[in-house]
Amino acid sequence: MKRIAKRLVRARGIEITTAAPEPTPSWVGDVDPIQDPSVGGAWRTAVLHLANRHHRPSRFGKVRQGGQARLEYLTWFLDVRGARVLELGPLEGFYSVILDKLGIRSAVAVEARPENLEKCRRVKQLYGLDRTEFVRHDVEALARGEEAASFAGPFDLVFSLGVLYHVRDPIQALRWTAAQAPALFLGTHYVERADPSWYPERLFSEAELESGGERYTGKRFVESPESPAGGLFDYSLWLDEESLTRALRAAGYTTVAVLGKDVLSDFPHITILAERQ
Repeated sequence: MKRIAKRLVRARGIEITTAAPEPTPSWVGDVDPIQDPSVGGAWRTAVLHLANRHHRPSRFGKVRQGGQARLEYLTWFLDVRGARVLELGPLEGFYSVILDKLGIRSAVAVEARPENLEKCRRVKQLYGLDRTEFVRHDVEALARGEEAASFAGPFDLVFSLGVLYHVRDPIQALRWTAAQAPALFLGTHYVERADPSWYPERLFSEAELESGGERYTGKRFVESPESPAGGLFDYSLWLDEESLTRALRAAGYTTVAVLGKDVLSDFPHITILAERQ
């Protein structure tokens, strides 16, 4: 029937074509994020599409690809009701809103970039996140002891999505997170040794790190410090899965559960729940 209809329409001089959708970066939560003119700069995530008792968006968006997987891992494997959470790298506060809606007792969210922190504080105001405090720190500087934390534990959980693959010394960062809480919810890019084609030579080179008498392997990644979603320095170190697992155990986590693997921002991504007894 469709073919007959098309022939009839074409006979009248009308051509039917299918419009291709605009390409969307895989990590962006919506095709056309709502903007907030009260804060400078475009919004990178779909945080303003979320709703809670304080905020109703003008229209709702869709979470796509890797973002959907992150939400599934979070809701399937975590119960944060009544928990005190240390969130690393909130960016614009998307998961800060999610954690609040899931019933945390309180949270401290650590963001390094002042422009991102401004958006997070706008989200705090808009969504009434009275249980969440946004603070500015460089996680690497905290891990190295070069910055004194403006917050104090104890925490029940470290929530870290999209941070570890932006640091230069992930081993040191993991030791620091293990000292903050007995559990870590980790989402990070990693080196998938089974398929080296993911890692073009213009962006990656082989690298290793010595720490505590152990040798960890991975790849050095060329960062974009000018990007609001990039690392603070011109390179970072991505661990391969074997090294990442060993690093977590060396940091003191006795249980390391790989919840799943997917592709996020065109690179392999792994989600892990690590816990210390």
